[in-house]
Amino acid sequence: MAHRPAAEVAIPNGKLPPVGNAPLPGTRMTVTERAYTSPIWYTPNEPAAPVQGCAPETFRAIVPVEDERRAGSDLTCDRRRVRFLAVLGALLLLAACAPRNDAPRTYGEHVAPILARRCARCHGGPGRAAVVPPRLASYEDAKWSASAIALAVQRGRMPPWGPDNTGLCGTWSDALWLSEGEINTVSEWAESGAPQGPAPRTSPPGDPVELPPPGSRWIAAGPLQFEPGLGSATARCFVVPLDLAEDVRVTALRVAGSGAVSVQRAALYALDGEEAERAAARRDAEAPSPGWPCYGGSGVAEARLVAGWSWLSPVVRMPEGTGIRLAAGRPVVIQLHYSLVAAGLGASVRASAEIAVSTSAREAELVPLRAERLRLPPGQRQAEASAELVVSQRLAVAGVLPRMHTLGRVLDLVRPRGEERTCVAHFGHWDPQYQQLFVRERAVELEPGDRLQLSCTYDSTSRTMWVEEGEEIEREECAAFLYLLPRR
Repeated sequence: MAHRPAAEVAIPNGKLPPVGNAPLPGTRMTVTERAYTSPIWYTPNEPAAPVQGCAPETFRAIVPVEDERRAGSDLTCDRRRVRFLAVLGALLLLAACAPRNDAPRTYGEHVAPILARRCARCHGGPGRAAVVPPRLASYEDAKWSASAIALAVQRGRMPPWGPDNTGLCGTWSDALWLSEGEINTVSEWAESGAPQGPAPRTSPPGDPVELPPPGSRWIAAGPLQFEPGLGSATARCFVVPLDLAEDVRVTALRVAGSGAVSVQRAALYALDGEEAERAAARRDAEAPSPGWPCYGGSGVAEARLVAGWSWLSPVVRMPEGTGIRLAAGRPVVIQLHYSLVAAGLGASVRASAEIAVSTSAREAELVPLRAERLRLPPGQRQAEASAELVVSQRLAVAGVLPRMHTLGRVLDLVRPRGEERTCVAHFGHWDPQYQQLFVRERAVELEPGDRLQLSCTYDSTSRTMWVEEGEEIEREECAAFLYLLPRR
């Protein structure tokens, strides 16, 4: 028999509402208890009170009633009870016969595919060398580190990812954190003694072929050759001509080095005028080899930040359909930060960048929010700096590029409105390599008069003198470059 379509309402803990809170006619209510759901129907013409002689509980559990019931046919309470019990028995039987998911998690069947997708790029796999410890190329490697792996993924420290992606402070595009199911799988495997199980059915995937965003094309910048060293020599800036015939929007950036992860992060800067070009040329001419040392920013005051990349993301993409302007006929500055662990001290690194550009993408801006005159006292576990920005137009924060140096520990960005505080970004376990553009899956909207508050926390216990603001490696910064889009 046909029944009227019904809307679905969730009932917590499997408890039905009292008689006075009967649902609207034609409403389907779903009772959820552990792993199965039980459909309970209320017919459109059913009275909103117990049928005479029926207990309220029995009335509440009436199962689908045929159309002729609505036309006046008589169904007794006993028949209703029988029908309810029959359906309940069928549901219990189905639940009992359902396949159980309590088989132990094994390396080959459950954990190896996760490690291949999420960890092999850094920790190695079949046919791929590890560039950072621990090595996870085999079952023996993974079993040896099982407890450490489980703890790292439970705490969100591995795979490394900058902003909090739990949903408490938004979620982020292309986030590397494991899903809740993957974390549970790894944890259960470690807790059960890290059983090996069958041989893995898949091998770690190779680096994918990355296509540019729709409407964009890749242009090459480089190659750039340099032998990195210690201290400030771990970073280098280069002037790179692009020979653009027209203004474009940068929609993506990717960087590769001659060794795996030999380049940890990179930044792209625009030189918008003659003065900026001359300043960059002077810096280049003063250095004894190509490029110049530049740890924090580019070292050119007139340069404008366009994009930030790190090895966390093979390709950093701008929010869909948008980009940052590059002027025609102007060179750019590319800043590279090297990994001496991956490259090796005394080894020359050959790097190249590819920039995706579009003439049709909607223009966005990277606007700096910076703590000016930062000065941190020495010997403090929680030294702090802060800044605030007041907006004057309707905008949307679609992404954040954070910046602190080696003393940084936590960076927070919030939008306060009265008693409410909306978390825009939270970096709770800072690493300097996190200085790339992170794109929110849902932008935070700003109205005229809204404020954005930035706070940075540092550990200065390793310092014996006050720490001043600056781009040098021994100084510090507290900044967030906001990827802002005008709202129509």
